[in-house]
Amino acid sequence: MKTLLNPSVISHAVQCSRWIATGLAALALLAGPGTARAAKIAYIHDGQNKRDTVKLIRILRAQGHDLTVIATPPAANVLTADQYAAQGYQLLIVDENISSGNVGNKFRNSPVPVINWEGFLYSGDRSALNADSGLVGGTYNTAAEAAAVNGGAGADYGQVVNETAINIVNPSHPLAAGLPAGLVHVFDPNFVPADPSEGSGVITFVGNRTLTPAAVAVATVPGFPNGYAIMAVDAGVPNADGTTTRARWVHLPWNDTDPSRRVMVEPSFFLFEAAVAWALGLPSPTKIYNLQPEPAGFLPTNTPISFSVDKTTASGSTVAASGIRLTINGTDVTADATITDGGNRWNVLYNRPLQPNRNYVIIASATAADGGFSARQTEIDTFDANNYTFEAEDFNFTDPYPGGTPGQYFDNPILCDTIGGGTPNCYFDRVGTQGIDKYEINRVVTVTTPATNEVYRYGPQVAIRDEFMDTFVSNDPVRRQKYVDAGLLEYEVRNLVTGEWMNYTRTFPAGTYHIYARLSATAPFTLQMDFVDNPTVENQTLTKIGRFVGNATGGYVLVPLTDDAGTAPLVVQFDGTPKTIRVTALSDGVVLNYFMLVPSAAPVNQAPSVTITQPAAGDRVFEGDSLEIRADITDDGTITNVQFYAGLAEPLTLIGQLTSPPWSLSHTLPRPGGVNTYTLRVVATDNGGLTGQAEVTVKLVDPTLRFVSTAVGQGADVQLNEYNNAPQDTASNGPQLNARTASTVNEVIALRFDLTGYPIGQLRDVTLNLINFRNNSQRLLHFYGVKDGTVGLDNNGVTPGFTDNTWDEASPDLRFSTMPGLYYNGEPDQGYDTNNVVDLGTLTMHGTKGQPEVFASQALTDFINQSPDPLITILVDVDTLSTGQSRFASKEATALDGGTPTGQPGEFAPYLSFRVAAPPTLRIEAFTLSGNQLVLRWSGGTGPFAIQQKTRLEDPWTTVQSGLTGNSATLPITGNSGFFRVVGQ
Repeated sequence: MKTLLNPSVISHAVQCSRWIATGLAALALLAGPGTARAAKIAYIHDGQNKRDTVKLIRILRAQGHDLTVIATPPAANVLTADQYAAQGYQLLIVDENISSGNVGNKFRNSPVPVINWEGFLYSGDRSALNADSGLVGGTYNTAAEAAAVNGGAGADYGQVVNETAINIVNPSHPLAAGLPAGLVHVFDPNFVPADPSEGSGVITFVGNRTLTPAAVAVATVPGFPNGYAIMAVDAGVPNADGTTTRARWVHLPWNDTDPSRRVMVEPSFFLFEAAVAWALGLPSPTKIYNLQPEPAGFLPTNTPISFSVDKTTASGSTVAASGIRLTINGTDVTADATITDGGNRWNVLYNRPLQPNRNYVIIASATAADGGFSARQTEIDTFDANNYTFEAEDFNFTDPYPGGTPGQYFDNPILCDTIGGGTPNCYFDRVGTQGIDKYEINRVVTVTTPATNEVYRYGPQVAIRDEFMDTFVSNDPVRRQKYVDAGLLEYEVRNLVTGEWMNYTRTFPAGTYHIYARLSATAPFTLQMDFVDNPTVENQTLTKIGRFVGNATGGYVLVPLTDDAGTAPLVVQFDGTPKTIRVTALSDGVVLNYFMLVPSAAPVNQAPSVTITQPAAGDRVFEGDSLEIRADITDDGTITNVQFYAGLAEPLTLIGQLTSPPWSLSHTLPRPGGVNTYTLRVVATDNGGLTGQAEVTVKLVDPTLRFVSTAVGQGADVQLNEYNNAPQDTASNGPQLNARTASTVNEVIALRFDLTGYPIGQLRDVTLNLINFRNNSQRLLHFYGVKDGTVGLDNNGVTPGFTDNTWDEASPDLRFSTMPGLYYNGEPDQGYDTNNVVDLGTLTMHGTKGQPEVFASQALTDFINQSPDPLITILVDVDTLSTGQSRFASKEATALDGGTPTGQPGEFAPYLSFRVAAPPTLRIEAFTLSGNQLVLRWSGGTGPFAIQQKTRLEDPWTTVQSGLTGNSATLPITGNSGFFRVVGQ
C-alpha cells in the first residue's frame, strides 16, 4: 500500500454504482407491481423544495412515474400544455406555490390531464372552466367572507385562511379517496405556526358561479358550499366558453407553503394519490399509512421500518399480503419483513440492522387485486452525528470589513444570530471579499433589510446589504440537534448559479474521509471541490479533489464526493493542518446546507498519471487533417479505460476510448474556419475508480489562411510614450506592448508587417491579432494605418524623422515624436498626423490572457491591398480613458505575464492572418513574330513568371527566362524553337 502526501485524493478500489435516490426508486419499481401504470408527469413548483411539496414528489417517484420537476419563476420555464403533450407528457401537476402568473393561461383547456391547487389559476382568462371576465376572487379571512361575495353567490376563485379542513360532499367519487362525508382535516389543526396571520391552514378553491355545470364538487370549503375545494371535470364535457374539455382536470385544496406555517396530514396524501389515479384513468389506489421513520438523519442502525396497508381500496378491491413490497436502496427486502393481520389493515415491520454512515431510500408499495397501486417513500441516513461537519454558509470572510484581511476563518465556530455580527467565533453577518473569499455573480437581492434573522450573512450595516451570497433559513426538514439545543435556526446557501464559489478554511482532522454534501436540487447538478493553496489573494491556485454529481433530488439528500461521472466515491486525506477547500457551482439552482467528513478505511489508491506526448501544446494543426493523439499513462494499479476528448469549447466531445495500450488515437480535425484554440484531453481510469487526465491546446488553422507576424522579415513592434506629468517622449521595446490613454499618459503601439512574397491587392479575410499579455480590462482599441512614405513629424529635436518603412524599434532615436503617423506636443491627447493616417476602425477587447484580440474591417483590408509596397505600419491606441494599461505580447515575448519562459521569440507576436484571393487564370493573350523575335503577352496568374520551351511535343520543358514580374517577354527564335509556355506561381 502506498502512502499519499497530504492533501490528496484516493478512492475505493471497487467502483460503485450511481447513488442517486431517484434512480434507486425507479429501479425498485421497474420490476415491481404497478410499473405498467407509470406515466410521464411534469410537476411544476417554486423550486424551493418545501417539505410537503417534496413529500408529493416522493410519492410520484416511489410509484415509478417518469417525473420531471420544473421550477418557476421564471415563467419561461413553463411551456404550454400543448407543448408538453407534444413531448409525450401524460399529466401536468401545478403546485400552489408557483405564483399563478408563471403559468397564466398556458394550461387553458389542456390536451392532457391537469391536477392543480393554485386557486388563482381560475382568474381572468386562465381557465376555460369558468368565465373569462367579471370574476371576483382573492384571499379571504373566513369562509363567510368568501361566500358573501358576488351578492351571496360566492367568490369565483382564491383561498380561505385560518382553515385546516375540507367538507367532503361526494364521498362516493374516486377523488374522495374513500374518506367519509363531512369534515376532514388536510392540515394539522394543532400545529402552531410561526406566523399566526393565516392560522394553521389555508384552503384554495374555485367558485361555482360561472363554473361549467359539468364540474363535480367532491369537497367544499366548510361554510362556503359554492367554493369547491376538490373538483373533478371529466374529458369531453362542455367548458364555460362553449368549447369541449380535452382532458380531465382536478382541483385540490391546499395552499402548501413554508413548513413553519402549516403542515399537511395523512388524508392529504390519500387525496393526492386518488387524484393522480383518477386523472390517469387508473384503478383506485391502495392506502399506505404511517411509513416510519419519517425522513430523518443521524438515526441509529437499529432503527425499525414500519407501515400499514388497508386491506381494501376505496373501490372495494382487496389487497392481499402478497401484494405488499418493501425495498431498501433498490433491493426487495419483503421476505425479511414481518407482515401481521391488524384487522382492517396489514401491519409491516422490518427490524434488520442497517449499516452505519449510509444513505437509505425506503419504498413501501401495495397492489390491489384490480391493479390499484400506491407507494410511499422515505429517505433516512445512519451517519454519526459526531462526524466532522462544516456549514455551507460558514465560508471565509474579511476582518474587519471593509478594508480588513480576507481569508479569515474560525476552526471551532459557535452558533449565534446577533444582527450586525461581531460575535467572536461566529460567522453570522460576516462579509467575504469578492474573488478571494467567495465569488458571487447574480447578486440576487430577495431581502433588502433583515428585520429578522432571516438572512445569515447580511453584513454589519443593518440598512445596507454587504454580503450577496444568499444565506437564508433552511427548508431542510431534518433539523440537527445542535440547532435544537441552541434554540437557533439552521441556514443554507441558495440561488447559486454556474461559476459561483465559496472558500472554506479549517484545520480538518487528520485521517482519510469520504466527503458528503447535504443539498437539494430541482435539476441535474454538479459541484466541484478543490484545494486552494493561497486563499488570501485573488489569483488562487486550485487542485481538483472531486465533484458532487446527481439528478434532481426532490428534497434534501447527502451526496458523496465522487469522480466526474458520479460513480466512484473518493476518499480525501487530511494531515491535521489548516487547509482551504473551494466549492464551485457548475450548474444552476443547487441549495447547500452543510458538508460532512465520514471516516473511511478504504485502501489508498493513486490516480493515474497522464501525459500527452503528441501533439505538443501550442502546435499548429490544420483543418481536415488526421491527427494522431498519443499519451503516456502510468498507474500503481491497472488502467481500465482511457477516453479521448476534443473540442473548441466545454463540454468537449468524446472522440474515442481504449481499454488497452498503446494509448493512441487518430482523429480527423473539424473545419470551423479561421484560427481556433482546440483542446485535446485524455482521461484515464484505473481499477480503483480514480481518474487522471491531461490536456493540451493546439491552434486549429484553416489551411487556406496565411500568417505574417511582426517577427517576420522587416516586421517590428514597439511602444511609443508621450507623458506630461514628467514630460517624456520615448519608446519602449520589451516583451509587452502597452496601450493607454489617461489624463497624463498617451501610450501607442506601433506594428510593422512585412508582406514580401504575397500578392498585395489580392488579400481577403484580413485580421490583425494582438495576444493579451495578461487578463486585461475591457476597453475600446482604435487602429490607424500609416500611409506609405510618411515621415515622422520630427517636432522634438531629432532630424530626420523615420519613415513608415525605416523606423527601427531598437534605435535610440525612435520615440513618439519621430514615429511616422504620430504628432508630439507634450500632451497626452492622442496626437496623430491626421493627413497621413487612415482610420481603420475600433474593437471592444475581451481581455482574456493568452487569447488574441481579433480586429477586422473593410478599411483594414483595403488599406493593405492598396499599399504600394509590402511593408505595412499600423498604430494601435485605447479610446477608453483609464489609468490601467492594456498589455499585449510583443515579438520579444517568450512567455505571458507570470509564466515561465518556454517559447521562442515571436511565438506571441502580433500577426496578420489573411487568405490570398485566387488570381485570374493565366492565359497567353497575344504573340507577335518579327524577324527572329517572338513577343509573348499574357494576363492573370501570379508572378514571378517563367518562360519554358521545347522543340518537340515529347521533349521535356526547359526554362529559358525566369523571374519575370511583368506580363510580356521577348524571345529569340532559332531552328530549335518549337513550343513556348508561360508558367506562374
